[in-house]
Amino acid sequence: EKRYVRQVLVVDDAATNRKMLCRLLSNSGCICHEAADGMECVRRLNSLLLDGVTEVDLILMDFVMIEMNGPQATTELRRLGFKGLIIGVTGNVLQADVNVFMEHGADAVLAKPLMLSKLKDTLKTLHFDQLGDVAL
Repeated sequence: EKRYVRQVLVVDDAATNRKMLCRLLSNSGCICHEAADGMECVRRLNSLLLDGVTEVDLILMDFVMIEMNGPQATTELRRLGFKGLIIGVTGNVLQADVNVFMEHGADAVLAKPLMLSKLKDTLKTLHFDQLGDVAL
């Protein structure tokens, strides 16, 4: 059975980062949603599910945000039963930061600026077959 990533929630406190990522993902055929911090991410995920978006396949989660950081939000999402992919995205890929994100429930951690090729490689490693309309 093929595994797809189509619905993506981009969480970053910098609007320009969110817009850039959403443009990249939309160009690949993904449906992109945005949240400005960890708190909004948790609320947004709940509202998407209530609105009938059956599944958010991937959350791209910034590390450093004022209102609930990436690792805290990841912990909360896992506690609430979110089973989709969470990939941490950070400007600081020190091993300690990567470990913190992974310990809080992230599936992978990638460096900023996020390159589509790195995201595709990571999704392939995590046994996904397609990003939007693009086969991996």
